[in-house]
Amino acid sequence: MFYRQVLSLYLTDPKAISSQWFFLLFIGLPVRLSSASDFSITTAQLYEPASLPCYHQCSGELKWLTSREQTVVATCDQHNRCRAKEGFEMSYEQFRKGNLSMTVTSADHSKKCWYIAACNGQKVCDCSLLIQPVHSSIVFISGQTLSLDLHTMLPLNVKFEGEDSSGNCTLNGRYLECTAKYKGRVNIINNLLVLTALTPSDTGFCIVRELETGDLVANITITVMDALRSEAWREGYKQAIKSLLPAAFLFAILTGFLLAVLVKRVRCEF
Repeated sequence: MFYRQVLSLYLTDPKAISSQWFFLLFIGLPVRLSSASDFSITTAQLYEPASLPCYHQCSGELKWLTSREQTVVATCDQHNRCRAKEGFEMSYEQFRKGNLSMTVTSADHSKKCWYIAACNGQKVCDCSLLIQPVHSSIVFISGQTLSLDLHTMLPLNVKFEGEDSSGNCTLNGRYLECTAKYKGRVNIINNLLVLTALTPSDTGFCIVRELETGDLVANITITVMDALRSEAWREGYKQAIKSLLPAAFLFAILTGFLLAVLVKRVRCEF
């Protein structure tokens, strides 16, 4: 469990692991890899399909199950059938050929865990599913509201790193606790984190991590412009468009002239 958490954190955010932790991780890995089962890690895009690879001949019953809860999510047997819970898929044709891989049809944080493939009760594959963090940038005007999809119902830490100051909020279930700057400005609506009354001092980053594992869920770059600056930007944009219009008009005339010459030459040749 320790090595899985450290490895997961390293793959999603390498800077979060110091050299000492990295060294300890790879001391322990040979113990894990020396087992009879194959070991693999699949890092998936959020809400995209993800394949958990496994290649063995299985003459009996194959089961895919989660390592922690031992919940069976997919099975295949020799009676021409594969069965899977919603959100998982297996192919019987591939199973017969020794391809025991399972597909997670839409990877999300609820499916992020360690999976085991067992043939006739004997473990043959160990697969870890990780979710790539969401990275995005958003521009706001003072007074607007940020609505951020948290992508998971797990307990979270939301850290705001602004140009002038920083703060954070802890979300555990429906319980929300924030530091002074964000207290009263942050609310949870369904699974959206809502930050109201944005100001230029909120410019910076919003970093969302799982509270238990520290895994990075999202890293959002936030830019908040005051009203005067945004109006000046719009005016500058309009002026730039106006200054380009004569050049665009001339380019259109030249293009039309060249096309006319080309058409005339083609007609003469025929």
